Amino acid sequence: MISKSNLIKGLVQFAESEMLPALEGWQYWIAVGALVVIGEGGERFADKFIDNKMVKAFGLVSETGLIDIDKAYNAIKKGSRKHKLKPIALDMGAFGKYTLRAEDLDALYKQLSALPSESDPDGDDDVS
Repeated sequence: MISKSNLIKGLVQFAESEMLPALEGWQYWIAVGALVVIGEGGERFADKFIDNKMVKAFGLVSETGLIDIDKAYNAIKKGSRKHKLKPIALDMGAFGKYTLRAEDLDALYKQLSALPSESDPDGDDDVS
């Protein structure tokens, strides 16, 4: 379970490490600026995610607003054992295009999991 602010922090880190290198020219510059705006307005962007009907239907958000990234990741990985995940072509408007692959899911989950959880807010693995 991670907080809304850590969700946005992890998504921004993922975009910086995995998506930005795929962009060029003015699209790169716009994306760099957009990531700053998203990072600074994290709660607002996270609220849009939490309000998504699909997210609510799958029960990915607790009553206290924490996001269950383990539940989402494990469900997708379990399903992918039977059904191979196909790449998703994302048209990001002014940011250009990006193809999301199964490896990206693993990289995103790894980055989100490395952030402090609600049960370990300082990230030192000492939950006592």
